[in-house]
Amino acid sequence: ALVAYRFHAKGNPHAIIDLSIFRLVTFRASVIGGAFMRVAMGATPFLLAMLLQIGFGLSAFQAGLMTFISAAGALVMKTTAPPILRRYGFRTVLLVNAVIVGGSFMAYGLFKPSTPHWIMLAVLAIGGFFRSLQFTSLNGLAYAEIEQQQMSRASTTSSMAQQLVQSIGIGLAALLLHTLMVAQGQTQMTAATIAPAFVIIGAITFISILFFIPLPKDAGDEMNGRDRA
Repeated sequence: ALVAYRFHAKGNPHAIIDLSIFRLVTFRASVIGGAFMRVAMGATPFLLAMLLQIGFGLSAFQAGLMTFISAAGALVMKTTAPPILRRYGFRTVLLVNAVIVGGSFMAYGLFKPSTPHWIMLAVLAIGGFFRSLQFTSLNGLAYAEIEQQQMSRASTTSSMAQQLVQSIGIGLAALLLHTLMVAQGQTQMTAATIAPAFVIIGAITFISILFFIPLPKDAGDEMNGRDRA
């Protein structure tokens, strides 16, 4: 279907999704590179809920309280993202942060029923902070080279891609759990079944680095007011 649409959209000025904007390195890094981050993000809430409730035996209410701390970390980030981007630039933030975010996903797989709750809360809060920073950076970078007349189509394409890949993330999480159960010869899901899925999700996140490396060092500087001197 994607190949067919590519031929349909080529040279069509009225195409809903303008594929030509993927020639822009910043948009390509944001949408395609960011897709690997968003797939992982789509899978994580599902996997965390399964780990905390089925793996650790927490109630839905308790698990919800545990994961809420990620949102708190994301809220704290909102006030710190602009100065961080001005200080280090989009490219550096995306590259370094991709490693941190991927590592945070993998860290969830180290949780045990005996892990103190305060440690889990700290890891979840830190993960929420850096994930939010990454998505804020990706969303801003998407429009760094977009001309005014392309803005509407760029916004549509970016939004559709985000929704699509997050849905893929949920499906991927379910597929991973089923595959791990079969590989381990289990008939019931346990914490040992779920933990390796976080390692795989974290590894998927690292793929995004390949799309951030080609970014110019000054990518998006005009947007965040960073001094190029």
